Amino acid sequence: MSWTPSYSNTSHPVLNYKIYLSSDNGNSVVVTPDDTPSYNLTGLQNGIEYTIEISGVNLVGEGAQCDGVTATPLGLAGPPTDLDIHFDPDVSNSTSPGYQSVDLSFSAPVEIGGTVITSYSIMNSLDPSFNTNVQTVSVNGTDVSVQDANLVIPFADRHTSTGWFYFKVCAVNAVGAGPFTSAVTLIAEVVPNAVVSLAGSNLDEDGNHAPSTATLSWGYDIDNSTPLLGYIIAYLDVSGDMVTYYVNDVSEAPAHTITGLQNGFSYDFSVFGINMLGSGPSLDISVIPSTVPDAPSVLFGHTDQEIQLSWSAPYDEGDAIISYNIYRTTDGNNYTLIANVSDSVNSYEDDGLVNGNGYFYEVAAINANGEGPRSGFGGEYPSTVPDAPSNITVTNSLAQGAGCQLTVSWDQSPSDHNSNGGSAIQQFYVRNASGGLLGSVIASGVSSYLVTV
Repeated sequence: MSWTPSYSNTSHPVLNYKIYLSSDNGNSVVVTPDDTPSYNLTGLQNGIEYTIEISGVNLVGEGAQCDGVTATPLGLAGPPTDLDIHFDPDVSNSTSPGYQSVDLSFSAPVEIGGTVITSYSIMNSLDPSFNTNVQTVSVNGTDVSVQDANLVIPFADRHTSTGWFYFKVCAVNAVGAGPFTSAVTLIAEVVPNAVVSLAGSNLDEDGNHAPSTATLSWGYDIDNSTPLLGYIIAYLDVSGDMVTYYVNDVSEAPAHTITGLQNGFSYDFSVFGINMLGSGPSLDISVIPSTVPDAPSVLFGHTDQEIQLSWSAPYDEGDAIISYNIYRTTDGNNYTLIANVSDSVNSYEDDGLVNGNGYFYEVAAINANGEGPRSGFGGEYPSTVPDAPSNITVTNSLAQGAGCQLTVSWDQSPSDHNSNGGSAIQQFYVRNASGGLLGSVIASGVSSYLVTV
């Protein structure tokens, strides 16, 4: 408080002042230490109206008191009391998966600072020092409880916290925010429920067949009295070592894809929820990762108007082969599916072909995941023995020595597919009427033979 100094003459200056206080609580007098025309009154009671009168004092004595003024001191409210916090099990937050509804109650401060409380500030954090991850909510100053999902906190991440939430509250009046209560810890009441409807497949997260992959999905009945930190997936690998995955997902229908598995190996997966108290009951399922089979290796053979294919079953990549598709082309580009045979068949005879024409094939194995890659490009030319030569003629030649010579000639082109059986003629044999071999001619454009008899 401050005032205009009292009039004083040069011979008797003001030495100090007397401040007279009166209120419903009684009267008192405060003497200032010097002639300064201001003073801070302390020790008053907030919210009480005081009447104040001031007089000056010099060596002669005390002067007249000024006209009285009134003032009411105000201060910050004290901390609220009886803070209680717990999860609300009756309120679902399905629209905000993982967020928890909280019921919170407290009592108004004993000391309200001499004026009405306008609001309360509720602070929560996963950090007990409230230096990080701080959430603040304000409520009306007339409310001393927050219930039925009016206060919602985000889910905690197991990677960065223990899942323990800390709460504190302060009262706010016209002067400002008062001191906070001591922190109260919010914990789950029980461990999580068991997951439900656990399913597993050898598909990836997009629903496509993928090698060495398993995707698990499950359900969870959200219960606010048992807030989640997420889920754990545990299984034994092919070496018998335990592997665990933390799934940072607290929705009611989570899923998780695991890669790097071995096709054909049966994995036993366990899934359970966790919170700050521990883990809930597990649910188990077996999944065998698999994909489409490998490509077969194909061998080829040929006979008259027919090509034979044979192969060994390739690795099925974890799911049994059910059949094979056989494709054929005559131009090396445009393949046509010509047959599908069961898994117990490892050969195929393609007949009714034209000797001498080229036929090329690819074979693919099929399992429940679909058709695997095709075998490498390969093929054959169907063929058989040549037709008998035509237009055979025998002519006499000049005699030499004791005998004579005959010239045998015929019509047949070694490369003519219409008569060579589909494969170029390599030699012609000349025999007599009784079948005796008289000689042979290399089929290189020659179609005659000289016989000495």
